[in-house]
Amino acid sequence: MKKVLFVCSGNICRSPMAEYIFDKKIKDKKIANVKGCSAGIYASDGDCISEDAARVLKEEYGADASGFKSARFDAKRFGDCALIIAMTREHKTALADAFERATKDGSDAPAKRGCQRAIYAVGEILNEGDVSDPYFLGIEAYKRAAAQIETAIDAIIERFL
Repeated sequence: MKKVLFVCSGNICRSPMAEYIFDKKIKDKKIANVKGCSAGIYASDGDCISEDAARVLKEEYGADASGFKSARFDAKRFGDCALIIAMTREHKTALADAFERATKDGSDAPAKRGCQRAIYAVGEILNEGDVSDPYFLGIEAYKRAAAQIETAIDAIIERFL
């Protein structure tokens, strides 16, 4: 199973929206053996998705994210993800640094096995700015972030899958 990892800061807004939107699009397009997952650079394990993110997912995409629990990014835990999509260029840099440290200290087992992974920022894929953090900015900010994420996911599916 090929995993596509979406990463933001706290894993309660942007990256879980990306995970759910991606999985819905993959299902709708009948693409097999691919799954979305998400994590946050600064996340705590086990937090619930933000209420506004859950609302946008439910109202705009028909997705129930009530059971979602956040995950803190760790190069060892997510090293087997072949494609990693960061919500910002800053997140991309942090991810690359984390994988470099894991490779140097020998804890990046997938790299030892010759696993190739690609890390992109949404802005690079769309040739535009980063996905702004909608946290505490209201439902419209979440809708804008979800729309930008959805556009990126369409491009990701077209380009990489």
